[in-house]
Amino acid sequence: MRRSLSFTTGVGLTGSLLVITLAGLVWTPYPPLQIDTQARFESPSFAHLLGTDQLGRDVLSNIIAGARTTLLAALLATAIALVIGTFLGITAAASRRWLDDAIMSLATVFVAFPALLLALVIVAARGPSTATVVLTVGIAAGASIAVVTRREAADILHSPFVTAARYSGSSTWAIVRTHMLRNLFASLTVQATGAASIAIVAESTLSYLGLGATPPTPSWGRMLASTQQYVLVHPLLVLWPALLISVAVVGATLLGDGLRERLDPTLAT
Repeated sequence: MRRSLSFTTGVGLTGSLLVITLAGLVWTPYPPLQIDTQARFESPSFAHLLGTDQLGRDVLSNIIAGARTTLLAALLATAIALVIGTFLGITAAASRRWLDDAIMSLATVFVAFPALLLALVIVAARGPSTATVVLTVGIAAGASIAVVTRREAADILHSPFVTAARYSGSSTWAIVRTHMLRNLFASLTVQATGAASIAIVAESTLSYLGLGATPPTPSWGRMLASTQQYVLVHPLLVLWPALLISVAVVGATLLGDGLRERLDPTLAT
């Protein structure tokens, strides 16, 4: 029951946010950047379901547009992490000892630094940019994926069915495609949800600090930064983006937990 609840809740939360993100690509109730000084700090109403901010901008429109920035950045970072982690992990497992050690040593160096700290250092040096955040988080998360993938890929390479495939004349690429990627799918799927959680937190944090999405691009982190001074008099302005960030991270975490329990045969009941 608990397993089903984790997976169902994760799918529900993550799916809802993805729908919001896709909707934001083509529609928002109002233009997110439209300023109306006559409508500053309006309470939630039929005209503005989540109210308006200090510039009279519709909060719901900015939430939807912010989802487009934050979640798409997380998805791109996760995709980069998967490509890098899978490639390096399989390459290390299938290579000679010296190359295996070199790749794992490099990956361990990146793993030793928290992804957020690494992103903070690089973005501070190169300047605010969503693209830099995506690439940095993708590389950092990819290093963690590489370490796990290398261990599992090595076990697969020494399995009887891979040995049989080699004796039958299968090429290295055929073995990777047919046996390794198929058997790594469950692990990579679960690791992807973890990378997505890290990317959401990193993008939101860096945008909050002014090192992520640049004005006037809406993002949940920038919404927090611009409204924090009103937290005591207009707490809802801070609550909405903070709530969405929390929901996104919890949703990805629960989805990963549910997928792990569904895909890992050792956890089957």
